[in-house]
Amino acid sequence: MSHEYSIVVPTYNRPHFLKRLLLYYQEQKFPYAIVVADSSFAPSCEENRNVVASLCNTLNVHYQMYRTDISVPLKIAQALDTVNSKYAVICADDDFILPQAIELCVCFLEANPDYSIAHGHALRFFSYTSANRDAHHSLRIETYPQCILDFNDPRLRLQKHLKGYTATFYSVHRRSDLIHNMQVCHDKTADIRFGELLPSCLSLIQGKAKRLDILYMVRQVIPDSSAGKGKRLSWLDLLISDDFSQRYTQFRNCLVEELENVMDLPVTEAKNEVNHAFLAFLALMLYASNIGPCTWEGQDVWKRAVRRIWRVIQILPAAARSAIIERRLVVMGRSPREAYNKLRLKRELTGSPFYADLQPIYEHMMRYPNGVHTFTKE
Repeated sequence: MSHEYSIVVPTYNRPHFLKRLLLYYQEQKFPYAIVVADSSFAPSCEENRNVVASLCNTLNVHYQMYRTDISVPLKIAQALDTVNSKYAVICADDDFILPQAIELCVCFLEANPDYSIAHGHALRFFSYTSANRDAHHSLRIETYPQCILDFNDPRLRLQKHLKGYTATFYSVHRRSDLIHNMQVCHDKTADIRFGELLPSCLSLIQGKAKRLDILYMVRQVIPDSSAGKGKRLSWLDLLISDDFSQRYTQFRNCLVEELENVMDLPVTEAKNEVNHAFLAFLALMLYASNIGPCTWEGQDVWKRAVRRIWRVIQILPAAARSAIIERRLVVMGRSPREAYNKLRLKRELTGSPFYADLQPIYEHMMRYPNGVHTFTKE
């Protein structure tokens, strides 16, 4: 049975990625509502509007324009309010979320009301392209962790979530819950770090998280591709800021209130639960930023050099075999590493358990590795 859902695509000064994503959903014959939530500056805003207008005959896509200084949570909440579906998904303009995977997640949530979010496996493509190299250059695939949290106790879900944090921003949500959580986030946070963390924690208090054994999302990571709104504060920056205590207290109070609502927990006990869980999360973030154990930078450089030498040793024979198999000796002579990367990538793709679902996205990305620019001939 099919259940209707909506996709919200927040975008900011990246019309080339927005058009690539919408063309993908056009190819997939996506039937449900897509809301483009745009807070770009004038030139990009006009391009985005034209892209949506050019596709509205074949896609159920709607354009919503917002102030350039609007917060991301408020923009998403207002965009979600323009549709009336029971379920909703947020999709970044440079990501791909598979329609068939969303459908399976929606069916799961429909059958399991004690779960608040659902998703599947996710992959990341790391692409380092340049003007004089093709899209395969230095392209590699990595898994992107997605959580499973099926404990009955909301406190345990919160604790496990923050102890081994993974983002739930792009999971399938019930639309009303997502609107509420984003509105709370806008009202109670003032920075992107707590702004990303709060709605995720609220979702995990409200219900369980399911990861289906399917390919759900493909993300592309291209260095310096984002047209973001300034530098992102690190957790260390926040921790040493003068108003950290105030920011954290607002964050904690939101979670305490949600714990009270869900399980009638006394305020003091709820505060202790949130404090304990957040300390574990903060330790994880500081460790990831190399604030924890000391490392010798020279040792890291040496390790990277050894790994690079080992890769070069492997590249030459593999590239030669690839060139012979594909009868591309000229390519191999010009760039052994490039020939090897193509062979390695082909093996990674065909060896993936999600190859059938991944292949259409991969082909679309290879066609438009850096998005679809207005001057690109299709």
